[in-house]
Amino acid sequence: LVRRLLIVSDHLAASDALAAHLGRHGFVVVGEVRSARSAALAARTCDPDLVLVDGALRGGWRAVAEALDGVVPRNRIVVLEAYLGADEARRARDAGIGATILKHVEGGTLASRLLALGGPAWISAHCSPARSFPTRQISRCLLGASRSACAS
Repeated sequence: LVRRLLIVSDHLAASDALAAHLGRHGFVVVGEVRSARSAALAARTCDPDLVLVDGALRGGWRAVAEALDGVVPRNRIVVLEAYLGADEARRARDAGIGATILKHVEGGTLASRLLALGGPAWISAHCSPARSFPTRQISRCLLGASRSACAS
């Protein structure tokens, strides 16, 4: 069962809002980091079930996927994108990324999709990079205290 999350985003307010929102849905954010290199270090220490990567991260999701090679299976990397074109979806799928979800999803819906990530069969059927999930935008931004990597 997916419960332990590592968030990779260089946008502090968005990262904190996402962590707070998913925390209310039973997830434990084991780390929030700002770069691909930090993601690899945190993943080795924190052992996340899933890594959520901001698609707008400087250096991009590809840098995170490469940094996590041998540390976290690529099908456990979820990219949150503002927009997902066909070419980008194909590149993510070809890279073995587990899922690509539009950022503009309602938090409870995002939480349920993350909880359902039980394995590659679910991922390919419901959360493939070729398919996006446009729903309601998160209506408010919750600014919480920032967490260091591996906070309990």
